[in-house]
Order: sequence, then C-alpha cells, then structure tokens
Amino acid sequence: MPWTSGDDYNKSGLIGDYTLIDGLYYYVVDKYCDDIDLSYIGFVDTIQNITFNPFLDSTDFNGVTAEFNTERYGTPKEGTPKVYRIKSQHNLEKTVKTFYFTPHTDTDYNDEPILNVYPFCYYTLTDGFGNIKMIQPQFLPWGEYNGIYNYYMDIRVKTNINHDSKYLLYINGYKSDTEGYIEGMINKTPLVAPNKSSAYSNFWSSSSSSFSTNYEIGKLENELTYEQSTRGNMVNGVAGGIGSLLSLNLGGAISNTANMINNQITANENYDMSEYAIEQAYNSKIADYVKTPATVKTLGNNMTFERRIYDNGIVITRYQQTDTNRKKAKQYFKRYGYPYNQYTKNPCIRTRKAFNYIKFTNCNIHGANIPQIHLVELKQIFENGITFWHLDRTDDIKNYEQDNSEVRL
Repeated sequence: MPWTSGDDYNKSGLIGDYTLIDGLYYYVVDKYCDDIDLSYIGFVDTIQNITFNPFLDSTDFNGVTAEFNTERYGTPKEGTPKVYRIKSQHNLEKTVKTFYFTPHTDTDYNDEPILNVYPFCYYTLTDGFGNIKMIQPQFLPWGEYNGIYNYYMDIRVKTNINHDSKYLLYINGYKSDTEGYIEGMINKTPLVAPNKSSAYSNFWSSSSSSFSTNYEIGKLENELTYEQSTRGNMVNGVAGGIGSLLSLNLGGAISNTANMINNQITANENYDMSEYAIEQAYNSKIADYVKTPATVKTLGNNMTFERRIYDNGIVITRYQQTDTNRKKAKQYFKRYGYPYNQYTKNPCIRTRKAFNYIKFTNCNIHGANIPQIHLVELKQIFENGITFWHLDRTDDIKNYEQDNSEVRL
C-alpha cells in the first residue's frame, strides 16, 4: 500500500494526474487502514463533509499516516488516533466485476432465443444505492467462458475524490460504448454520512490561542501585583523601622516589623486567592466546552438505509415473462417466426430445422420470362405470408408441434 509515516502537513489539495485545485484536506478510512480509530469524527469541528465511495479504498491513493493534530484540535477522550491523509490519487478507472452468462437452463425455451432478449427478457444493473439501469441482452458483447460463447458484462467504474462521491458505472462494450459516456450510469444520490461538531474542538481550534494568552497574562499580572506588594511592604517597613531607631523608639520599630509581616501575609493570601481564581476560571471554561452537547453539521441522506436494503453491492436481476406467456410466445414464434425488420436482397428461407414462415412488406420479385400476372401473384403470396417445409430435414409436413429450432443452435 503506497502509504508512508509522516506529519499531517498543512498543504491542501491533491497531486497527481487528477489534481484538484481546492482548499481542503482529504482523509480516508477503510478496511485496509491499520488501527482504525474514528474518535476524531464528530470531535473535530473543521470536518466539512463525510462521504462514502463504494469503489475506492486506500490502495487507490498515496498518502501519509500521521497522528491526529491534538495541538490544533484538542485531544479526543479516547486518546490520540491515527489519520490517513491523502496526497495523490491514481487508478481511478477499474473493473468492478465481470459476469459471464451461461445459456439459460430452461431447455423448453432454448430453441427460441428471441425469448431471451428484450422485450421478452432484460436485466437491471443496480449499484446498491438505488440507481438502476436496464440492460437489453442483445446489445451486450459476446465472449468465451469455459468453452461456451455467450454474452457477458464487464462492469467498470470511473471515479475520483469528490464531495458527493460521484462515480460513472458502465458496461464495457454495451451498445459499442467502451467509455461509458453514452450508456454509463452516474449516481444521482450524494453518499453523505451524518456529521456533528464538538464545541470543545471548535473552541480549541478557533480560540485556544487567545484564551491561553489571556490565561498567561492573568498569571503574569498576579505575579507582578504580588511582587509590587512585597517590594512596597518591605520598603515601607524598613523606612519606618529606621525612623523609629533614629528616634530611639524601640516600640515603634517592633510595631513596624509586625505590620510588615502582616502585610506580607495579606499579600501572600491575595496572590494565592488570585492564582486559584485564575486556575478555576480556566478549568471551568474548558469543562463548559467539554460538557456542551455536540451539534449536527450535516444530516446526510439515506445512504445507510440503501446499503442495508441493496446488500451493499452490485446486483444484476433478470426479468422475463411469466411461464404461461412464454409458452404462448414460443408457440407463436415457432409457427410464424418474429419480425426481422431489415431490407434484404436474397433472404434466407432455411434458418429453421423443419420449416420457415416468410412474410415480406413491399416485396419485389424479378425473373426472366415470368409473366407479369404471375409476378404479381407471387408478390401477394409473400406479402401475405408463406410456409416453406424443408423436406430434406423432415417428412412430417404440417406437424407444427415438431422440433423447429433455429439451425444455428
């Protein structure tokens, strides 16, 4: 994994082939991250958005593993967690899953392949978050899997780091679209998780410097007041004692000494009380922010609900007619075929095993030495529909219940 240890440096944006020019920092948390600790989520007020991208993980990025910046944001009560800071992104287009389809196991309908394509059969591709795309099987690419040729789905995704976790999901080669620009599916629902903010972290990241400065100034002022009181008390006491001694007033000298001692005691008490008040004010302010309930920044959406409902993954679902309707359709196609809807010069009338039903619109028949009246009659026959029996393949003429599967099957 392209991750290294380092500092949570103060540099926004991403580098690499897909550079984003913005002022945000990007972090990732997934199953490949060691010692996952999410205690900073909901604690840090500066988290702007929490999104989920089902097709990205830490192996798609280069980044730095660092300790949470407690100096800037404070320390969560669980301790100092690790963070995974993204520096650059790569591998933003990849194959999610390849599905190879085997022939349908219902042999009663394998001789009528039209029943296994749209509109009689189709698939839906669901990304797990409510986004659905209908897939018509006849437009899927074909390939070999375990010696069997059939259609398959090579599901790919294009995505990057973005605030809504947008991604483009597409089937490579579906309707000849190999990039997903035409037939791709972009998720319409932002995958945003709920997020809250901590009053303590907000205070610590926005006002801790001024608060700490005021705290230190208060302590310095208390120290200065104490020193000034001590010096003033000593000067006044010494001056009074010298005056009493010069006048030979011994009692006055003793009284001045006692006053100096009392004044110093008072100064010490004032200093201690002020120091206690400053400490209490500081701790009380911190405690108030710690006890302040967190506030909701974003409510998110139904991401967790949809992950639960859609089983957190890509789902391919097959839809087809009821068995009764499929049997009716099979009998009809076996007898009359199905519309081809193409202009052709030399139509093939031997595509089925026992017989072919042929019907044209605007049929043109040309032949040398054929009277016009007969050409008109033949034209009318082909436009009304005609059944050709293949006598080299069957002798059971007019038995429409016999096997009449397509020859290529």
